[in-house]
Amino acid sequence: MGNQKIIFLAFAFNALAAALSGCGGGEFKSKLVFTVPSDPNAGDSSPKATPLKVGSECASLGGAEWKNFDASSLAKNTDGTINAPHILCSPFQIASFADRLNSEPDQATFLAIRSTHFIVNADLDFSLIYVAGEPEFTIGTAGRVYSGELNGNGYSFLNFKLTRPTQDSVGLFYSLGNSSKISYLTLSGFDVEGANFVGALAGTSTASVSKLSVLDSTISGRTKVGGFFGTANGEILSSSINRVAVKGLMLVGGMVGQTYSIIIKESEVFGTEVTPLFSGNALSDFGGIIGQMNSSQILDSRTAGNTIIGSDKILVQNVGGLAGRTLNGTNTFPKIQNSYSANLQILGSSNVGGLVGSADSATTILSSFSANDSNSTQYGYIAGGGTLIASPTTASNLFYSDASSCGANICQPALNLEEIAKPLEHFFDPNNLPFQATAEYGGWSNSVWAFHLNTALPTLISIAGQE
Repeated sequence: MGNQKIIFLAFAFNALAAALSGCGGGEFKSKLVFTVPSDPNAGDSSPKATPLKVGSECASLGGAEWKNFDASSLAKNTDGTINAPHILCSPFQIASFADRLNSEPDQATFLAIRSTHFIVNADLDFSLIYVAGEPEFTIGTAGRVYSGELNGNGYSFLNFKLTRPTQDSVGLFYSLGNSSKISYLTLSGFDVEGANFVGALAGTSTASVSKLSVLDSTISGRTKVGGFFGTANGEILSSSINRVAVKGLMLVGGMVGQTYSIIIKESEVFGTEVTPLFSGNALSDFGGIIGQMNSSQILDSRTAGNTIIGSDKILVQNVGGLAGRTLNGTNTFPKIQNSYSANLQILGSSNVGGLVGSADSATTILSSFSANDSNSTQYGYIAGGGTLIASPTTASNLFYSDASSCGANICQPALNLEEIAKPLEHFFDPNNLPFQATAEYGGWSNSVWAFHLNTALPTLISIAGQE
């Protein structure tokens, strides 16, 4: 296994060009020119084949391909509890665990299995399973949801494939329960196709996720499709999506298709396409981070790096750099603060915005900015449409790059907010607004954001190295 090479999915983007195409080779051309790097930490964006990493615990097994979950765990003297998690050295262990979780007939045994804790000690290449003639699989089924903790330990899951175009809740996990925690894990070269509720990690989730990355992957479905999850609540912290194609028809997001009371913090989507799967009626709610954002929060986060959202070839409404659409809950309300979108192509027919496509009445958008291009004349630099009533407590300290453009150079958003135009270089300097504290709101923290004075836009400290 140590001699295996990572097999990346063939995945091509029309990125890094001076003018980007829309979905399906659209005609829209960018007018916004970045004369300096938008992210000095991004490095070379092209995927590379590298040897699989193997930790000392797995190396001590002598290269054995453990195919029996229990045998491998007993060999390492672990019991799957939080203090002695099972050590994962092979993708066959995961396949075996999935088989037990999905089919265990004894209820008491099933309840014990579903909360098993894991720690990863090697890069796991799932293509080995398919080469061996084993079938594709997902971890869990309806009523059999994983609720344990998985610590990726800085390793990667590679080349997972799941093709179920007529099924719902499709991903590595069928669903993740509210006691689940996934951390320090990279998913690379994933190819996941489903109908509704589709994501690389899980179709649906109420889990806590931190330090999760999805790279060089393709996720596709019809409704509720996201790079991480189809739908989710809970939290996503210090996580990233990079060079991923997320495709669907409605409620499609770079990270999550549809959210409920989720907090996404210190996270980013970079160099990604969030676009329609194919032409259809009533295509809507496409967002750089969230497709449809119900009573959720995006804090200290960004979308950047030649990302494409929506399409200029078919009618798409509610398209936003961070969220396609925000909706209010009964007692909780959507909030975006200390965040930005930059170097995006935001393409749609109506309700198209630099941060939000359509903003509901109780949405709060504070201390944020955008620097993007759009093909739509109904483009708002912050929000394109909706019922948000601007006030100092709901929409303030908002800026945009004066180099931004929209269809026919005419921007006529359905929702008018107080937005201030500044040169792009204004957003390089932490001494400027919106970064500095105001009487109403605290500024952008230099423990969260790295500022690159006179060279580039701010980047997230916790994301550095995940690209």
